[in-house]
Amino acid sequence: MRALLLPFQLTSLLFVAFNAVLLAMFGSLGRSIDPASILLTYLLLSWLNKYAFALLDEAANGRSQAPVASVEMLGPFNDARVWVHPALAGGVWLLTTLVSPAQGVAILAVAALLWPLSLAALAISPRMIDTLNPLVLWQVLRGLGGRYGLLVLATVCTGLAISLLLNVQGWVLPRHLAMELLLLCFYAVVGGTLHQRRNALGFDPHQSPEREAHRIEQDRLQQRQSMLDEAYTAGKVRDLPRAAAVISRWLADEDPACLARDVEAIVTPAAHWPDERAACAVLRAVISHGLRVKQGTLALRAAEAALQRMPGFTPSTAAETLALAEFAQHTGRPRLAQTLRDNAGAQKRQREPI
Repeated sequence: MRALLLPFQLTSLLFVAFNAVLLAMFGSLGRSIDPASILLTYLLLSWLNKYAFALLDEAANGRSQAPVASVEMLGPFNDARVWVHPALAGGVWLLTTLVSPAQGVAILAVAALLWPLSLAALAISPRMIDTLNPLVLWQVLRGLGGRYGLLVLATVCTGLAISLLLNVQGWVLPRHLAMELLLLCFYAVVGGTLHQRRNALGFDPHQSPEREAHRIEQDRLQQRQSMLDEAYTAGKVRDLPRAAAVISRWLADEDPACLARDVEAIVTPAAHWPDERAACAVLRAVISHGLRVKQGTLALRAAEAALQRMPGFTPSTAAETLALAEFAQHTGRPRLAQTLRDNAGAQKRQREPI
């Protein structure tokens, strides 16, 4: 339904009005045939076909703005796709003239069934041959699923409506306007269906929730790496409070759903930093945040990494050591709990005066 709004945006309506006026004034549709009008009609229809494909691409890629018609779209050049379906339509028409009326109706029925598949294949694949490739058409049919029936219905309705309009006498300009809008609506429906079924079709549009989520995640990863670089630099110059503050600020501001991944991304490199005191400061910041937000498993992960690097490691405070040791005891890691208590006791004895 969102895609159906594209043909009714101002840029699309202006193109339709301009093209329809030229067709009504100089075209050969419903008029006597002469070379000049045939050529102009061909150029205007190819322009309409190119614009329809541009609108289909916008809808298929999830964009909400109709394309702007340009002079480059005039004529059957720069886009080989505009040749395919007019040529196929001409072939179907020629075939219906060579057979009986009943056979002609059967041919039109088959064409109506295949046209949305062929159009979708041409929108997805850059190869023109795929519009008639049975394997590709079958894959498109499977990807469309139940939406295929909707496209066939749209094909039949569009074809019948345009056929009726072609036979209407008089009202040339309104007739052309209606036919062009019908065609653009059909292409918009195909494009919107491709975007909706993009995962099943294996179609990777330029704009989609998946792409947007990937872009946001990539930006977040870059910011996280910049944060780690800042903490590493601070640790390298022995500004340990700043290194710990950088980590704490990042963890406090980050989405809780990303906390586990962020802790792993911080703990793994920090445990291998050359400066043990910088690594210790960062890992203590992770433990403090994990205990603060009731994520004892993440706090223990940082403690284990620290103990592998520094066997005598202790958290920042005695309260944190006690809370971490109790959590380790309750989660079936008594040796880790005892190690934390022993390290805390050894540190306390070292501080006592002799």
